[in-house]
Amino acid sequence: MRIPVGFKVNGEKVAKFSQRVQRVIRVLDKLPADELLTSVNLATLTSHPMNGGITQEFALRDYHEKVDSALLWGSRKSIALLRKQLAEAEENE
Repeated sequence: MRIPVGFKVNGEKVAKFSQRVQRVIRVLDKLPADELLTSVNLATLTSHPMNGGITQEFALRDYHEKVDSALLWGSRKSIALLRKQLAEAEENE
């Protein structure tokens, strides 16, 4: 996991996110609020495999959620909405 942007290490600011993370964020931010992608589809759109390491990126923590056995990706808004609906469904059970 990378150190979040804005922190200083040995007095120097942490650099921007990697090119890969920036590309993933750009793709996800363009999605409508009601659309989600699987890791396979996101990998195709970004030309990067969505292996386990990318899910550990601090900058992407608000862009994915695991539902059942599927890791779903979306904009921050869509993932927040998904998490809210999942929480409501759990409360009603």
